[in-house]
Amino acid sequence: MEILNDAYIIEQLKLGNKEAFEAVFKKYYKLLNVSAFYILRDEMEAEDTVQGFFVDLWERQLYTNINSSLKAYLTTAIRNRCLKKVESETRTQKNW
Repeated sequence: MEILNDAYIIEQLKLGNKEAFEAVFKKYYKLLNVSAFYILRDEMEAEDTVQGFFVDLWERQLYTNINSSLKAYLTTAIRNRCLKKVESETRTQKNW
């Protein structure tokens, strides 16, 4: 499947096209991993976060929420997940 641009990818995702999902994964996985690592400072945790996000993106059909830039949606989603993890860990440490 030839993917032309992000708008086309989003359109195909909303139709449930698995190849479009694979294209998103291949195109953005490394970028999202780097973004997650920048916040979490742990390679394994960054990978787990990004992989978990992609599972949710497909299984929970989160792609139906994408109305603007695909890249912006993905990077914002990863940043938010990472910040929630950091906040949760900070709270846990304070409760000790």
